[in-house]
Amino acid sequence: MDTTTTDSTPGTTTRTTTSAAGRLLLLAAGAQLGTALVGQAVAVRRGLPVDIAALGLRPRLPPGPASSRRVARDAWVTGTALSAPVPALLLQGGALAVLARHPAPAPAGRSAALVLGVQAAVACAGQPAERLGRVRLVRGSTDPVETPVVVLGTVLAAAVVALSAVARRP
Repeated sequence: MDTTTTDSTPGTTTRTTTSAAGRLLLLAAGAQLGTALVGQAVAVRRGLPVDIAALGLRPRLPPGPASSRRVARDAWVTGTALSAPVPALLLQGGALAVLARHPAPAPAGRSAALVLGVQAAVACAGQPAERLGRVRLVRGSTDPVETPVVVLGTVLAAAVVALSAVARRP
């Protein structure tokens, strides 16, 4: 098992080796963030607002230029049909930066891995709750851009949840 080790023998430099789970977590969470950013750009360009009926989040305008402007504004608070809200994406980017600098067994790294895992768990639930996410997974309703964003976002989020749990182990 590849674990994180720190060599701090007197007279030597401190060296930290990140575990395999920590490296995979960085890769998966980075890819998930990239997918979310692509999803947000696609949703704003196409005017795809968040549509989660269970939370009372319904589109206010039909797709079009006015809707694109509204989706861009709403992306800061509610997110889009293909991404989380901007503050959540910023939090994810910050947690990635912390984890890259401080491997998971360190307190800051464990906290960052926890943030990534919780955020990914919310994404695992959120993408299927989103109407467009469900529609794009049905045969005959696929889209060459939106479907890969939905599939990759969901699969990567599930991977981040699992890797976060493994990386946080002492």
